[in-house]
Amino acid sequence: MEKERDHLKSLHKVNIEKDAMRGYTAKEIDLSKADPFTFKITKDKLYFTIECKEAFWTTYHVGMVPKEI
Repeated sequence: MEKERDHLKSLHKVNIEKDAMRGYTAKEIDLSKADPFTFKITKDKLYFTIECKEAFWTTYHVGMVPKEI
């Protein structure tokens, strides 16, 4: 579970850097495409795999708040 939490934190950092109105940069898209938890990414949207969502919910249900994940 530690590995999944660290991975989710790294995904969150990429998403925080994104300004909602500008879209993802080519670098952010390339980084996200290489990520095993990324299902699909477009200029404007990032879709996560079911495994990512399950890891998030598992971590959330053990008591961590989304900001900590």
